[in-house]
Amino acid sequence: MASGNVKLKIEIPSSPKAIENDVATITSPIVDNSRSQATMAADDKAKGVCSKVWGHFLTLKTAPRELWLVYVLKLLESYAYFSFAIIFTIYLTNEVGFTDLEAGLLYGMYGTLTSVYGLFMGFVVDNLGVRRSLILGSALCAIGRFVLTFSKSTFMIKAMLYSLLPMGTALAIPVMSLGIRRYTNDSNRSFAFSLFYTVMNVAALFSGWVIDLMRRLQDTPDHESQSSGQLCHVLGEASSTQTVSVSEMSAYRLILLSGSVSTVLALLLSFSKMREIDVGNDNQVRDFQPHKGSPLVIAKEVLQTSRFWRFLLFIFLLTGVRLVFRHLDSTLPKYMMRALGCSAPYGTVYSVNPAMIIVLVPIVGAYTQKIGPFPMIKYGTWVSAMSVFFNMLGPHMWNSLLFVIFLSLGEAIWSPRLYEYTAMIAPKGREGTYAALCSAPFFVAKLGAGALSGSLLEAYCGCVKSECEPCCTSDRVFGSCDGTMLWLIIGASVVWSPLLITALSPLIQGKRDLRTLNDDGGPQPLSFQDED
Repeated sequence: MASGNVKLKIEIPSSPKAIENDVATITSPIVDNSRSQATMAADDKAKGVCSKVWGHFLTLKTAPRELWLVYVLKLLESYAYFSFAIIFTIYLTNEVGFTDLEAGLLYGMYGTLTSVYGLFMGFVVDNLGVRRSLILGSALCAIGRFVLTFSKSTFMIKAMLYSLLPMGTALAIPVMSLGIRRYTNDSNRSFAFSLFYTVMNVAALFSGWVIDLMRRLQDTPDHESQSSGQLCHVLGEASSTQTVSVSEMSAYRLILLSGSVSTVLALLLSFSKMREIDVGNDNQVRDFQPHKGSPLVIAKEVLQTSRFWRFLLFIFLLTGVRLVFRHLDSTLPKYMMRALGCSAPYGTVYSVNPAMIIVLVPIVGAYTQKIGPFPMIKYGTWVSAMSVFFNMLGPHMWNSLLFVIFLSLGEAIWSPRLYEYTAMIAPKGREGTYAALCSAPFFVAKLGAGALSGSLLEAYCGCVKSECEPCCTSDRVFGSCDGTMLWLIIGASVVWSPLLITALSPLIQGKRDLRTLNDDGGPQPLSFQDED
């Protein structure tokens, strides 16, 4: 056999660039394969999230029409509420002529009276039931909002803020949570509350967009109505009989008008479509008769349970972090307008909050179905409370955005679970009284938040004489706010809340967590006999 020589030819790259090309040629299939696997894993995870959320939606397909009506009513009423809340203090300053402190006190008084009336309206709700409470509450809110829209009288505006509007709010808004409990069962109630919270934030998102749109449609960033200049100096009796026509309305009054129309639609739906019903775990719809009783008998029945007092302590400790949202309404819009100028898009920045909630809440709700509400509330409140300190970094829109982003992240974790926690801890037929009595800690707190907002704005971020604040007599200029001190004080006023909730967790929860799971993984309602 003849043997031959085998020649091996080795080519050495001629340059570093050639080496890079050869390495890229060899490794590209590996890299592409890794990227493909990562992309497929991400796609599978996204599909899993969507599938899980959709599966929870399907659990609501057997729910009665009243559940979906409550979602529509929540959308309408939340739009009216948020569109007013965002412009509340600016409306009082620009349209009525109140100072920052006066506007803040009125804002706080309105919130305080909503809680005070809620204390008594809880007994009314238990006696009237869901349907009639919605009708009465919507009617009172509609009257109050129309008066605020058209009236120039400080007397009439104060009268509505002290009477009909907080009364209607105390009746119409809390009873919707009661409706969610009545129209669901153990297997779908938790997700139904998450969706309820999402619907509310859809309305809040739309409110922010409408506010900035209406302001831009005016000739100036914040249009001054024909008579607003007079209101800067002539208040009280001289204008007590004056009203504003639609053609001369400012952007703020047009926003109030849209909220008034929304409330009327809610009233019509409540009157024509709602029934007084209850849904059992067998998905059977039954007529529900309100458990009537005198306020003293009902209150005594509730106050005798140790669970109520632990829950009252919990609600009191939540006061601090819940007041962050009051500053989102009453402090942030004026702060941004004075720090960044009349064109500051505070409505759009505000809308980041509901936009995030809309996306996050169904996902968080679907993936934390079997986690008790208390741990979610405890850790979520830390995130929300610490968000305030981003505004200390300076008067920049990005700092305000970070504040809203982290506030929203924490809110998505804890706030929907508080709805569920409150509704599930109350014995059936006494939900209104339970919620009303537990609102007592907010009486002074809401008033304090309004006063704090007004006094801090006057001290550290006063008004600027401009087209958006024509009543101002100050010589301040845009950007002269001391945001560091303003938001440091606000942060200190809220951070105690998650700190004490964490420290007192064993006392608040009692011997066992207030949420139990049945065989289907859903929450079981507690009765008066379920004492720890």
